[in-house]
Amino acid sequence: MDNDLAYDLTDFAKETPELSDLWIPESREYCTYNGKLVVSPMLVIRPIGMFYNEDLYKPEKSSWRA
Repeated sequence: MDNDLAYDLTDFAKETPELSDLWIPESREYCTYNGKLVVSPMLVIRPIGMFYNEDLYKPEKSSWRA
């Protein structure tokens, strides 16, 4: 990254295909910044929903998308 506060894991991913082949593609894309892998992607968890406290957040139904 620009401020050198993150380590580029791109070479590590290329050197360890036995691990990087297990990463969820969407997770790998999310963990990439300016073409560099900067966070280790998730292996098995794929988020499929969102939970929230209705007492703290009440979204406008007109803004929801199905």
